[in-house]
Amino acid sequence: TPRLTVLQPGMAFRRFALEPAAAIAPDMTHPILGWTVGELLQRLDSAAPYVALLGPPGSGKTALAQRLAASLAGKFLADPAAVNREADAAVQPSRRSESCPAQSRLATHEHCLRARCQQLAALSPEAATPPIVSDYFVDQCLVYAELALESGPFREFCDLYRAATAQLVLPKLLVVTDT
Repeated sequence: TPRLTVLQPGMAFRRFALEPAAAIAPDMTHPILGWTVGELLQRLDSAAPYVALLGPPGSGKTALAQRLAASLAGKFLADPAAVNREADAAVQPSRRSESCPAQSRLATHEHCLRARCQQLAALSPEAATPPIVSDYFVDQCLVYAELALESGPFREFCDLYRAATAQLVLPKLLVVTDT
């Protein structure tokens, strides 16, 4: 109701909030996510031990991800798209210009998406693996593409994105860094 305030805004990611809620009302739908409490708890139980960090360039996310992976005795996944500095520069918002043709920008974004998806496709929610920590989140591809592409190429990119990410393991935890 409009008078009810959920005291735990991050309840969708917290077992101590989900377990009692699922015991009482497993079919209750989260008002923002649209998932039932039972589905959210199942997702928490079945998610791979994968943490993704994201943030603006220069925010320290790569160093933090490396330290976190080491402290968890886990595996660090470096953003494969950031290895190619030319591609990295092309995804910056300022690249929506006449000096870089639209098809070239689209190809760059497709390349970045494929590289990230190829790396993440090896993750399995069923496998008992050490924790995985990445310094990127695949959904960043959408944000950069929307900033850099015109509406037609962006729609084309969205279709590719949906197909490429449909079977990917999602992170159990997403950490957003700031400058």
